[in-house]
Amino acid sequence: RPFFGGKRGAPGRRPGSRGAEVLNAQHHDVIFDEQQAVKDIPKVIALMETYDTSTIRKGLLLYTICKYITERSPVDVLFCGEGLDDVAGSHIYFKQTKNAEEYQRAVEFNLTRYRAR
Repeated sequence: RPFFGGKRGAPGRRPGSRGAEVLNAQHHDVIFDEQQAVKDIPKVIALMETYDTSTIRKGLLLYTICKYITERSPVDVLFCGEGLDDVAGSHIYFKQTKNAEEYQRAVEFNLTRYRAR
């Protein structure tokens, strides 16, 4: 189940919904409401344990998406952010791979690079 989080009319929604069609998956739009986000700032600061503005700004959208998923979907496991990009091979540089074997090696390299030691 792909989830898109952003403002109404945001450009990232279209590729996400197309991806959901390819996967034959139910796509969910989570519309980011700025007024609600302002109300959520103290909770996000407490959860993220930081006042760093970049972290809080990014955390607000993730918090909004997670809240939506918790309240309105049956999803129990959620992959998001950089980890998902590495596992799914969705970083833009994966487009430079020439064939399936090279793509697989690139994904495996990324996964082993971050493995706990």
